Amino acid sequence: MSIQTLLLCVAVAIVAGGMQCQPALCPADKPVINPLTGLCEPAGGDDTIVPGGRTFSPGPGTGGLRTEPDTDTSMGEDADPDAVDLLIFGLNGRWLEQDNGRTSCIVHFASEMTSTLIEQRVCEHLDGTNTISHTFADLEGVVNGDTITGRTIVCRYGNSDPALNGTDFSPMMLTISPDGKTLSGTYIVDTEVLEFSLQRQTVGHCQGGDELLQERIDAGMVRVRIPESFSTELGHGGGGR
Repeated sequence: MSIQTLLLCVAVAIVAGGMQCQPALCPADKPVINPLTGLCEPAGGDDTIVPGGRTFSPGPGTGGLRTEPDTDTSMGEDADPDAVDLLIFGLNGRWLEQDNGRTSCIVHFASEMTSTLIEQRVCEHLDGTNTISHTFADLEGVVNGDTITGRTIVCRYGNSDPALNGTDFSPMMLTISPDGKTLSGTYIVDTEVLEFSLQRQTVGHCQGGDELLQERIDAGMVRVRIPESFSTELGHGGGGR
């Protein structure tokens, strides 16, 4: 008997003294059993577990992580059940950014990768002009082995010259962890080297930026994000992701 079957069954005593296994029914609104947790989930995926939309139960080669809609896991291999099969899935999926708490969507094809934010970022210039910049852009780079080199978006603020404030790209470098679940490295703002990292949340093709925004507008799900606040003296600017 498979693990899935065991999770779906309850033991019931019969007259002969043996045990009979019968399916444990899930409620109509959550008819699908998660093979790893044994919990019932909606047939169309669950949108409450990972920020950014629906996800589905883990599959082969996902390292125990949930999958994006329409993700085919039939080619994945569980050589290491705790690691993502990078040869099959690459870096594709949703990631939680540890330095700022944002969720991003990474699209990885061949040697190129792009990260787009799930929610629009607000950058307040804090230069007396009441200017605010908005962007879904996050980072982009070239993948070579376990290293990503490229650039990431930073918010510059508080400079006495307004032209120096707003969103801008800064150089960055990231290292891919052996299990395919963590990206960690540094980026540069002016001459300062700062650390940052991303923790993988899902596996598969996800939606971010304008693509997801339009879907949320259609569903009436758009909400306003409060602008980031910084403490700085005008004239001596700062910046960060």
